[in-house]
Amino acid sequence: MAGKKELTLADKLTLKVIRPLKNVFRDLLRYWAGRVGIAIIIFLIATSIYAALTLPAGFIARWENAAYWDENPQWAPPTWVSMFGSPVAESLVISKTRPDEPLVLDSGRFVIKYIGTYRLEQPAFPQDLVLKLFRLKVVNVSGTIYVPHIVMVVTRPDGCVIQMFESDIALGGNETVEFIATRDLKPDIFDLWRISNFLATYYNFTVPLEIVGSNVTLQRIGESIIVSKLRDEVRLKRSSFLFGLPVLEVGKKDQTPQLNSITSSLNFLIERINVTNEQVADIKQRLVDVRDLIDSLRSENKTLTDFLRTLEKAQANLTLTWKIAFVNLLLPGEQLDMLNSIIKDVSKYIEQLYTTDAFYNIKITTTPLTGKYEFILTISYTARDELRDIVSSPADEVRIIVKGNAYGFSGTDDLGRDLLQVLLYGTPIALAIGLTTAIITTFIGVFAGIASGYYGGIIDEVIQRIADIIGNIPTLPILIILAQIAQTEYAQYGTEVKALMTILTIIGVLIIFGWGGLAITVRAMTLSIKEEPYIDAARALGASNSRIIFKHIFPQVAMYASASLVASVPGAILSEAGLSVLGIRHGWPTWGAILSRARDTGRYDIWWWIVPPGVMLSITSLAFILLGLAIEKIVEPRLRTL
Repeated sequence: MAGKKELTLADKLTLKVIRPLKNVFRDLLRYWAGRVGIAIIIFLIATSIYAALTLPAGFIARWENAAYWDENPQWAPPTWVSMFGSPVAESLVISKTRPDEPLVLDSGRFVIKYIGTYRLEQPAFPQDLVLKLFRLKVVNVSGTIYVPHIVMVVTRPDGCVIQMFESDIALGGNETVEFIATRDLKPDIFDLWRISNFLATYYNFTVPLEIVGSNVTLQRIGESIIVSKLRDEVRLKRSSFLFGLPVLEVGKKDQTPQLNSITSSLNFLIERINVTNEQVADIKQRLVDVRDLIDSLRSENKTLTDFLRTLEKAQANLTLTWKIAFVNLLLPGEQLDMLNSIIKDVSKYIEQLYTTDAFYNIKITTTPLTGKYEFILTISYTARDELRDIVSSPADEVRIIVKGNAYGFSGTDDLGRDLLQVLLYGTPIALAIGLTTAIITTFIGVFAGIASGYYGGIIDEVIQRIADIIGNIPTLPILIILAQIAQTEYAQYGTEVKALMTILTIIGVLIIFGWGGLAITVRAMTLSIKEEPYIDAARALGASNSRIIFKHIFPQVAMYASASLVASVPGAILSEAGLSVLGIRHGWPTWGAILSRARDTGRYDIWWWIVPPGVMLSITSLAFILLGLAIEKIVEPRLRTL
């Protein structure tokens, strides 16, 4: 046929690849399951491409490095929770490479200032305030070391100026050069006593006179107790006191338990005194009078001054009674010991009332103080002409970090890691695991099944017995054991190598134990197809076995293989996630790794730590399941009306 036109490579690709794919794609779009599945898969692929193009160098190693994320707030929800009425304090990093005010000479010192501002818009507390100084200068001039003096001050919206700390930067053993290592000054070095005393004075925190009474000494002691209590609160909730308005509430504690204890002991003693003469009767009456005196303290109107005055009077009467009874031998030794014990209890009680908050019910709370905050960092050196040029810019970088109570679009975990990044960068990893496993498993299963059904004999017997064996071996225990071995064996080669080899081990095990079921099904299909007349016709025309397999049998099972491939993708992704949750961690930022970390900490209340990766796993699985349903309807016409 000399006049017949030879097909070009482009024509062959169009006829054999592009046109069939277009037909399949058109058929898939006829069903809602296909449309939804394709849309989700396109979204996942686009996300994976974006993640692969924007993945920072060394991100996988940094993911497990807590120091890399220490400027982010921990356990912070997404910022969009403010749309639902939850107030949000935003995070802010103020970076300064040069001072905000030029060097000035003040009181014999060179003074340099860095200034940063932060605006708290909503009534919420930031988590923390952190100051970092990078390569702060310590100068050595002719053997004399000049260290910087640092003062950190915060000016609040209400005009209150809090000096957070004041300190000289001490040198380490070998730090005698001009520049020293990074200085990371965190709030745990802040002067708690200074802050507590200042807040108590500025906001006039005192015990009300109707509670403490007129005794000046008790008033001063009460103020000291408040400052001590305030210091403890500042230590625990320093951010609340930096960014909040402190409120003091002072009430009276119920003294009934202590008074009951004393009066019960007195009643017990009074009941056991046997009146034999008037002197013993006088002793007993004295104890009754003391008991009645102590009972009078149950009145709620007594101030601490009145309370202690009455209690000290009772103590004096008890002491005098004991002396009279002891000198005149009016009570037996056992009762004298009992009376002495009561006197000690009263004395201890009085001491507690003087020195502790046993009488006070002190409650210190804070309410967020919105507005503009100004942070002023002052660095100063002893003034010498040789230092002026050197210390005019005393640090390579100054960072003032305000850790908010919310962060980004997806929040953070316990280390401050941005969960949006792992949701983003976990997508290509999940698809790579799922598709690699599914494609190789399907390839092996399809061609093992075709070979088994087409050739028969010993080939069929060997393939089917192998499929039976791997089909009856429990995959999960082997997967756990081998993944754990890979973790241990490759840990010495670094995080990235260990992670890669653990992932490859998981994929390998899933492939080895995943192809048997498909091979059995494809074998049955091949046995039916090879009996068709066109197969006999192909043999009669001299077609080779490979041509028959690839030209006539494979196209018949391709759609079923495609459905099987699509359906097996979620299983591989969920297997990796499940192993992570079980503690088999490879180190890569995957959705399963997030869930595993959440499980380890036991913080199931942190919904943004659990729900998003779970949703991503569900959506990814749903996409391939829906696509598989659509392909199934194309393969099996009887399902098209369902």
